[in-house]
This record gives sequence, C-alpha cells and structure tokens, in this order.
Amino acid sequence: MVDAVADASANVLLSLRPYGMTHARRALARAGLHMSEATVVEIGDLEFDDALSLTSEILDEAVQRHAPRLAAAARDCPLLIVTGAALINAGALDPQRFEGDEQLHLELTDRLAEALTADPVSGQVPQELLSALASFQPVRLAEPEVRVSLEALTGLPFDLCTQHLATLEEAGVVLSHGTAVRLVPDLLGDALLVKAARHSGTGLPTGYLARAMEAGQGSALANLVVNTGRVDWQQQQQGTATGGLIEPLWEQIAAAFRAADARARVSLLEIVAKIAFFQPRRALNLATWAVDNPCDPVTTDVGLGFTHTWTDTEVRRALAPVLQAIAHHLEFTPQAATLLWNLGRDDQRGLPQHPSHPLRILTELAEYTRWGPTKYQQILICQVERWLSRAPATPSVHQPLSVLAPLLATEGHDEVWTPTTWTLSFRPYALPPAPEVLDMRGAALDLAFEELGHPQLERASEARSLIGNALSLPHGNFGLTVTDTMRQMWIPHLASTVDRLHRYIVEHTLSPAILVAVRTELRWLAKYGPDGLRRPAADLLSAIPTSPDNELARALHGGPADPALHSGVSDWRAAQDALFSDVMAAFADWADNGIAAHVDALLSENERVFGTDNGRARPFIWTLVTHRPSVGEAICEQAKAAPEGSLASLVSVALAAMGHAAGVQAIHWGRTLMEYQNTALTREVAYAFGIQRGRGDLLDGEGDLLRELTAHGDSVVRRAALGAVHAIAAQHKDLAVELLTASLAAETADFEAFALAIAGPPFSALSWSDLSKEHQGAFLAALAAAPSIDGYEIGRFLAELTRTEPLAVVELLEARLESVPYRETSGHSPLPFRWHVTPPFRDHDDFPDLLRQIRDWIAADPESARKRFLGAYLFKLVAGPYDARVTDVIDEYLDDSDPVKIKVVAAMLSKAQRTLVWDVEFVRRCLRAADRHGEDSLKSVRGALYGAGIGGTRWGTPGQPYPDDVEQHTKASELADGCTSGSVEEQFYRDLADSALHRIQDVTDELPPDGRDW
Repeated sequence: MVDAVADASANVLLSLRPYGMTHARRALARAGLHMSEATVVEIGDLEFDDALSLTSEILDEAVQRHAPRLAAAARDCPLLIVTGAALINAGALDPQRFEGDEQLHLELTDRLAEALTADPVSGQVPQELLSALASFQPVRLAEPEVRVSLEALTGLPFDLCTQHLATLEEAGVVLSHGTAVRLVPDLLGDALLVKAARHSGTGLPTGYLARAMEAGQGSALANLVVNTGRVDWQQQQQGTATGGLIEPLWEQIAAAFRAADARARVSLLEIVAKIAFFQPRRALNLATWAVDNPCDPVTTDVGLGFTHTWTDTEVRRALAPVLQAIAHHLEFTPQAATLLWNLGRDDQRGLPQHPSHPLRILTELAEYTRWGPTKYQQILICQVERWLSRAPATPSVHQPLSVLAPLLATEGHDEVWTPTTWTLSFRPYALPPAPEVLDMRGAALDLAFEELGHPQLERASEARSLIGNALSLPHGNFGLTVTDTMRQMWIPHLASTVDRLHRYIVEHTLSPAILVAVRTELRWLAKYGPDGLRRPAADLLSAIPTSPDNELARALHGGPADPALHSGVSDWRAAQDALFSDVMAAFADWADNGIAAHVDALLSENERVFGTDNGRARPFIWTLVTHRPSVGEAICEQAKAAPEGSLASLVSVALAAMGHAAGVQAIHWGRTLMEYQNTALTREVAYAFGIQRGRGDLLDGEGDLLRELTAHGDSVVRRAALGAVHAIAAQHKDLAVELLTASLAAETADFEAFALAIAGPPFSALSWSDLSKEHQGAFLAALAAAPSIDGYEIGRFLAELTRTEPLAVVELLEARLESVPYRETSGHSPLPFRWHVTPPFRDHDDFPDLLRQIRDWIAADPESARKRFLGAYLFKLVAGPYDARVTDVIDEYLDDSDPVKIKVVAAMLSKAQRTLVWDVEFVRRCLRAADRHGEDSLKSVRGALYGAGIGGTRWGTPGQPYPDDVEQHTKASELADGCTSGSVEEQFYRDLADSALHRIQDVTDELPPDGRDW
C-alpha cells in the first residue's frame, strides 16, 4: 500500500472496520502523509431495509425466506451477514439457530482478538473487563451501583476500566450512547458471555455467573439476568448446553419474588418481562404462581410528601407483558393465553389507551399477517371455545368471543418503528378471501352462532358483535387503496354470512334486545350496501318478528327504522315518529302498570346489550307519556318501589312530559317522590322541573316545589332546579331572581349555574343588573371564596363585568388570593388557569392603573413569597402580552431605591411571554437596575428573565431540537455580540445562548443511534 500511495497517480480505496484505523495512520505516516490528507467516510450500522437487501442478495433462492432473521440479527455487522449467509448457503448453519451458532461465535472471538492486537504498542485489554461488559451491558457508567459492580467483578479500579473502555471504543468494539456503553456487534457480547460462563470442552458451568450475580447491583444485576437468559436460550436452541446457564440466577429471582411485597414484585416482573421470551417455561411457572398467590398491599413514600399504595392489582397488570412474551412460543401459547384471559376479563380499563391490557395482547395475537392466518389464531379459537364452556354464571366485563374479533378482518397493517428517526410507520395491506382465511373466519363464526342464542345476554351480544364484524368490506385504513375488485372478492362470503344469520333468526327465538342489536348491525348495509349485499340485508331485517316486545325494545333504543318498511320516508325523525306511533298502538289495550313493567324489563335487557342507557329511551317515553300521562304515573310509582331499577332513569322525562300534558299529576308525583327522601329520585324531580322542563309557564304549586328544590341539601339537586330560571325568567322574573338568590353558591358548579342564569340575552332572560346591590355583593363575596373560578360561564361573567367594572374584577381576584388559604386539596385553584373569554381590561383607558393596582398590591407584603408567586400570575392574566404599556408600568419600579420593588419586578417579569427577552433596551434597564441593589437582586431578575425566555409551549419533531431553542441560541448569540463587553446584559444573553445549546445537545444525545436497548 505504501508503494502505491507514493505514486501520485495512484488511487487507493480502503474498506476497514474502526480498529483498522491505527494501521492506516501508521502506513500513511511511513509514506510521509497525514491522515487529514485522506478522505475518510464513516459508515454507521445498516438500516434494517439495507441489511435485508444485502442479505437477500447473498442468500440462495432456496433459503431467501431466512433473510429477515439474518438481517435483524446481524445488521450491525456486515461481516456477519456475509459469513452467516455463506454458511446458510452451504448448509453449515441452521438459520433458526443463528444467534447461538458456535461457528459464528468463533468468528466473533477471532475478530475480537484481531481488534485487540491491532496496535501492539497499546496495553492488552483484560479479558475480565470484556466478560463484565458482556454480562452487564448496556453498562450505564453514570450509575454508582454499576461502577461498583464493574470493580467487584473485574478487580480493576474504575479509572483503569475507563481507560480500557476508551481503547475498545477507538477499536470499534465498544459503542457508547450518552453514559452507556455496550459491545458491538451485538452477538459479540453473547459469545463472550458464553465463553466466560461455560467451559468450552465439557460444557459445564465455570462459576462465573455466580460471581457476577454476587458483584452485580442495580441495573447491572438486572441486565445480567436478561443477558444470561438470552444466551442460555441460544445455547438450548443450538443443542450445545448440558444444563441451564440461568438456573442459579433464576432460583434467586424466584425466591426473591415469592418473599416480595407488591412493589418489589412489580419491579422483578419488569426484569422477567425482558427474558420471558427466552425463558418461557420458567417465566410461565412464576406467572402462574403469582396469580395463585396474591400479595398484601404496601404503602411507600414516593417523595414530596406523597405516598403510593402498591396492590396485587398492579402485580397482575405487570404480569401481562411477561405473558405476552411467553405466548409467542406455540408450546406455551395455550397456558399464557388462558392466564391473560383470566387477568383481563374483568379489567375495566380501555383497550386503546392501555397497550399492556391482557385483552389487547390477546387480540393482537389473534391478528392476521400480510401472509395470511397464523398458528396463534388456531390455538386461540380452541382456547376461546374452552373459556366459553367454563364461563361463570355471572357475566364478566369482557366476553371470550371478543378475542376473536381480528379474525373477521378484511384488511390489516404492519407497524414499523424506526428508532433512529423516532418514526412509527403503518404499512396497510388487504386480505384476500383465500381458503385458509375463510376457514379461519368460519371457525370463529361457528362459535359466534353457537353463542347468539345464549340466555346470558352479554354473551349473545358479543356473538352478535362478532357476526357484525364479519359483514365489513375493506375500507382502506392507513392510506390503503381499495379497488372495486378487492371488494367484489368478499361479497359472496359476506352474503353467505347474511343468509346464515337470516336462517338463524327464522329458526330461533332471540331476545328483543339482541334483535335490536342485529338491526343496528344490518341497517347501514340494507340501505347503503353494495349490490349483492343490500337486498339480503333488507330481507333479513324484514324477517325479524315485529312482536310488541320486539318493537317496544326497538323504540326504547330510539330505533332504528327499517329501510324496507320506511323506504318512502326520507326524514329520519318522521320514520322514528312512525315507529313510536305503531308501538303505542300495539300497547293501546295494555294496562298502565303492565306497560311500565314491560318498559322496565326491556330497558334492563337493552342496557345489558348496549350498556347504560344514555338517553336513547327518552324520546319514546316523552311521546308515550305525552299521549298517555297515566303511564308516566305508573313509571313513577314503580320507580319509587324500586329506585335502583332501570325505570328510575326515566322519572325525569316522565314528569316533564306529564308537566306538559297533565300538570296536576306531575306536581303530585314530584312531591311524592321528594317525600320518599331518595337522593337519586329527588334529582330526577329536579331535572324534570328544572333544567329539562321545556316550559315557561308555572303549574299550580310549582313555585313552592322549585323553592324547596333550590334550597335542597344536595348540590346536584340545587343546580338542576336552577335550570328552571332560564325557562321562567321571561314570564316570572321575580320568582327567577328569588330562586337564584335563595342560597349562596358553595361549589364551582353552583357558580357556573348562577353565572349562566344571569348571562343576559341571548343566553338568559336575566342579567347582572336585575339583581339588587345586596345580591350582587353577596355573589361576589361568595365567588371570592369559591374553590375555583375556572368554569366557562364564570369566565364569561367576569368578562362581561370587566366591561363596566374592571377594578371590581381585579379586586375580586386579589381577594381570592388573600382570603383563600393555601391548600393542597384537589380542585382548589385561586386563579383561572386561562381565560375562556378574555376580559377586556386592555380596552379601558385606565388599564395602566389596573396594573399598578396589582403591582402595588404585591409590594404591600414584601415578605410573602406566595403573594409574589400568585400575584405574578394575576399580573399576567390582566396584562396579557407585555407590550409598551405593560413594560412602562414595570419601568416605574426600576428607578426606585427600594430593593423590595426589584423583587416585585422579578415576579412580574417571570410570567412574561418568551419574546420579551429580545427587547434589549428593556432587558438592559432591568438588569442594571437590579445590579445596583446587589448580587441577590441581580440573580432574581436574571432568573425571572431566563424563566420567561424558556417558558411557554413548544412544538417540534421527536428526535430533533425544538425550533424555538435553535432560534434562541442564534438570536441570543447575536444580541450578546452587540452588547458592551463585560456588561450584565452581555452575560445574560451568553448564558441564554448556552442554555439553548445545551437543550439542543440534550435532545440529540437522548436520541438512540439505533434500535438497541440502551
């Protein structure tokens, strides 16, 4: 090479790993050249797609299917890709055992020896350090426990360890990220750990792992367990192990887990989750024991005076990721799936919000791949069938069939996470109705049809939902282009499913609620579905029996109307009215109590199928009671007899309808229910005559009833009754004011109701001026002591009051800060977090005087840190943006000789918008005025300006610096260059630029350079 370099006409291209740089430097030096004269291009790890491309290029056609596994395992070492692919092509390497292959381990250790002997002048890196790195990686050097672990295992002081680490990093054998280091390529660490832990000749343990566990602390010990579990699995897969490497470690983990409290169990399970895939049998045994042996709760201090109670519920939730890893082994999928089902069936957390929810893990396991069905799906179908046969008499929150919902999909997507760019990509695909896919769907549908007629409505409802999922065509999620051909392929299968459901409904008697649910599934298809599905769906709807119970259940659900029966009615409301009329006619000869009892029974069934009624039954009950008030009386009477039943939720609409159609009965039943002294029923009465009344007139005795309700001890009753003020104020203003002022508001919601009632046109017939001065003063005094004034209606009231009495609003806010003591109770907030409706303080000519009022109020109590802190928020709320009018008010305190006023200046500046720091002249005046009062004053003002400069909300791209930080670094540096050298303002801008630079670097350093666990 030297001779070639000496020839000026020669071009030399060298490709080498980092540890070859030393040889290159020395060779160039002998030729009289410096490294800087050569062009050096550093190439990082291959991205997965690039590694896959390289692997696919080398592998023979017959073994191309193994390319993804080889690319994933060796993408950080192209040498291994080439070597591994060659061995696979030659039949010398089983691709399924790639990670544990002995030949590759020998290749790695040989290359390591080459790296460490590349520079004979440098000192030899101790084998003990390499083995320790392999054991504890990723090695987080900033943690004291890790440094102690390294020293104990290697026998080397930490300063010598760091010197050797520098040598290894320069040689390209160690990769660092922040303060963490690890060996590269990844398989090198595994090879070294096996070499240290197992004798190469006999395969017997060397005792190294026992020493490592004794030395390990903190994350080093946790990583030791994870790394050992992984290489033990590789050895077992290779068939070279004579005994489990991890066994001594696992025995200690299991013993510690059994003796641990809830908090310690959760911590241990976080470690177990990382190795559960590699040690599925051991992890499954531990998880089974944990489920069968719940632990006692433990309360611990979590800092800042707060405590947290760890319970067995958190332990059970921590088991889910462990079982998720185990379930990927087909041998253990049935047991893991059953444990996940038992853990998740009564877990009320939402699946979308909780990725580790046991039911979400099961549904993800039941998904197709872009290549079609999986063996996991077959196993889950068998398990769901078993769970159904063992289901308890009391229905669980979730039903077993819900696990199989993904099997009815017609499209799917892959999720690809790219850690180098923090990018989550969704790659959609359509599923064709291939025979294997249809077989899988058929097995799931067979279970659903078996369950559809189950007497437990929750199970039948889940079956109906699963069948409904089977009737969906591809929609085109995540940008998937769905062609007509792709949809047409599915129509015959979907039509056969509709026909099967049609036959089932004709041949079986189903619950009215289930039939309503079937209607909701088929309604869209019958009206808007494609040719080939629309007619079968409409025929199915026509086949549903129209018995009185079925129609009443449908009316209580608010419909839906059948497209086939109401094809000539385009207006949905008219179709609903027609349905209601038909139902009332069907029950015309029924007794009132019988109708009420039927409503109760069918509404209860509807709630079991659709969940708690959120008002769907109200339109029909309103129509029914308006035409037949005596049914409303029957509903009230039966609700009184069973206030916990379904009818209780219909009392308010029944009373309101009776108020329109039969006023005397409405008042009678309102008082009767109030006398029963059941809070839930009294609230229903308040709703009926208050916020839901819909009438401006007053019935005989209704005024007294409203007076009693607005004075009730329950705040919900009071607020609901105050809703009557809006309706009656136009005709009965005196009574409206009386009701409104009958009792002082006590809770935030009470103030919201009061503020809405006096909002004035167009929101209310009452306005602030309709209240007497006494009532106005009483409300403002109560508002000053309220727990919070964050509500929208309160904010709008204060904005309106500011138009005429801005000083009164400022004094009210100051009074809140003075009269409400500091409390750490939930919901207590002396000032609004933000204005929902901005009060027009700035529109007044005396706006500066309002700011002076707040400024001087803060200064009146110079020793109160709390007053300065909250006063600064108040100043910001009133000031809005800190423009010239605001800074002029602040400026007035800068020339004063009183150091207390500098503290007030700092408080006011701390809440300024970020752009204020670019006003160089103002910043200079503030800093120099503070400097005249000493170092403490200067620090206070500098800190306030710094806080303003970095405050506010920021937006950016993950993994990239915030644009605000980049702008701040550039702008602050420019301003510092323009300031007088050595001045306080120059130092401020230098520090501001440096802090922005540090944040930029922090973001860059925090971004993992690859997909490794750091």
